[in-house]
Amino acid sequence: MRFARIRTGSQVADEAIARALIDIRAALNGRRYRKFVIVGIARTGSTLLLNLLNAHTGAIAFGELFRGDGRIGWDTAPFLTYQSRRLMRLIEASPIEFIHREVFRKWPAEVRAVGFKLFYYHARTGAQSALWDYVRREPDIVIIHIRRLNILEQYASLRIAHTTNVWSTSPDRSPIPIKPIRLDPIDCRNHFEQVRKYENECDAFFAGRDVEIVTFEELVGDRSSVMARIFTKLGVSMEPVVARIARQRTQPLSTTITNYNELRACFAGSVWEEFFKQSDTVAAVPKDM
Repeated sequence: MRFARIRTGSQVADEAIARALIDIRAALNGRRYRKFVIVGIARTGSTLLLNLLNAHTGAIAFGELFRGDGRIGWDTAPFLTYQSRRLMRLIEASPIEFIHREVFRKWPAEVRAVGFKLFYYHARTGAQSALWDYVRREPDIVIIHIRRLNILEQYASLRIAHTTNVWSTSPDRSPIPIKPIRLDPIDCRNHFEQVRKYENECDAFFAGRDVEIVTFEELVGDRSSVMARIFTKLGVSMEPVVARIARQRTQPLSTTITNYNELRACFAGSVWEEFFKQSDTVAAVPKDM
């Protein structure tokens, strides 16, 4: 959705004014819209998908609201500075009330879809754990499960992000040099097993629901078709959307991982050997809508 851009010299003031304008327009002409939740894990393309959805004039896609780092992960303007003790108390003690008041609330008429990211390990303890049952039992919430077929790529991307502390970058910025990394075979195996466990548990939890499965590989390789499918599911118009983030890794795994051949030999004959046979998505050419 395109929000009003205010320039007062203060981001807090700019965003507060923009949110106030949203509230006024919502009160005047708000109407029903489609709700959605993006379920997954880091480095599977969830930020790319979020970016593409927010490029649509009729969609609002929030980030990791329940990431649990002491701040609410709105991850989109004009909500970046929308932080307070009241909101934190609400999201921690009454997550469903928070969702109804702040996310699945009344929005201006042009808003046709609203949602947020919910990673497998988010909202798993205390009062927040009720959120998962809420998402499962609400039939009008579209569930988008995003996965990465090659978990080795996902793990390498995760390690690089932790090392550089850069989780996304814009296309107009010079790429940050990435030093090759070494991955421990045991750590890799443990990570592969944990991610696959998360995926299977998610599939079982939402069994019986109409879940839209999206993979990183198809989002990169055939973006137009994927977004058309998602737009149809969300009931929004077909629009050309362009990502405003760039790929971090520009080198193939074989050179990004210093002990790539060691890992390939280690996992030969296992269920994980497929990761070394799949096409590296760094070579895929994104097809923007």
